[in-house]
Amino acid sequence: MFDIKKIIIIFIILALFSALFGVFLNIYLNRKMETADMEQINMINEKTETMNKVENIAEKKEITVDVSASNQKPLNETEKYIVKSKDGKIVVYQINTNGEEKLYKETDIITKYLTDEDLKLLENGIEADSENELNKILSDFEE
Repeated sequence: MFDIKKIIIIFIILALFSALFGVFLNIYLNRKMETADMEQINMINEKTETMNKVENIAEKKEITVDVSASNQKPLNETEKYIVKSKDGKIVVYQINTNGEEKLYKETDIITKYLTDEDLKLLENGIEADSENELNKILSDFEE
């Protein structure tokens, strides 16, 4: 029926086909992995570039802040404020270089509902060395 030689030849052909299929499958999977690795490397590089850009922006802002700090007024011209209460509301006085208080702002913040501690602070006056500090103090009372 079947000759043993034909069976061996068929077996060898199948073995060679299996081996070649394995080799091609291995090559294909390696290329897929290399592609995936390259995609990951590219993604990491993009993230690194983004982080570097953010750091550069942050450094530039620090430089900007440093440059703007050099534009500050001399000490004798710096703004000083004092926050007090008057007629049931919080008011702000600007203190000039001679220490004199000049009305700077009348707020709509009513002192009637403040704590005794806050009223005592306002009675003595709360000093602020900048407009930012003043705004922070006022916003604390608005809450």
